[in-house]
Amino acid sequence: MRLDNRTRLVIVAVLPFLLLAVVLVLAKRIQHDERDDVVRLGDVPAPQAGSPDCAKLLGGLPERLGPFSRAKLADPAPMGVAAWRGPKGELVELHCGVPRPDELRRDATFQEVAAVQNLPAVKWLRVGEEAGRAEQTWVAVDRPVYVRLGYDPGVGTTAPVQGASEAIAKSLPVRDPDYVG
Repeated sequence: MRLDNRTRLVIVAVLPFLLLAVVLVLAKRIQHDERDDVVRLGDVPAPQAGSPDCAKLLGGLPERLGPFSRAKLADPAPMGVAAWRGPKGELVELHCGVPRPDELRRDATFQEVAAVQNLPAVKWLRVGEEAGRAEQTWVAVDRPVYVRLGYDPGVGTTAPVQGASEAIAKSLPVRDPDYVG
């Protein structure tokens, strides 16, 4: 198959631009994928985040919480935090050393999760249920430090709470909740 001079000239003129466009699209996609792997967490008050208890818990956190994989944190990351991403980009955040929740009263409703055989269940309190709030936030209230777990409602409670409960039960001793009032 022979090409005339005009066709060759068009190919020679257009081909470099086409290759450049492909390279730029691929570079942008790689940059976008890398950026999506890094999680930037906002500061949450956590006066005990630097405690030995939080260090022990963070060292014992799993790489996976069900379908959620441990995420890289953007620098500078707040102290005492960890995050996991789901297959659709859902985010699960853990903050260790947060203040005692105002909702921690004797008449509060708790969710107890027995994640590890032969260890006491972890007692969770749902907090921040104001109208219009999409995120679910739970605080483990029966350990030497309070541990906050937050995620979008579409995530469901099973995998994040179960996985976090296992790490908490293995890392931190149980204690009676310090009720407000």
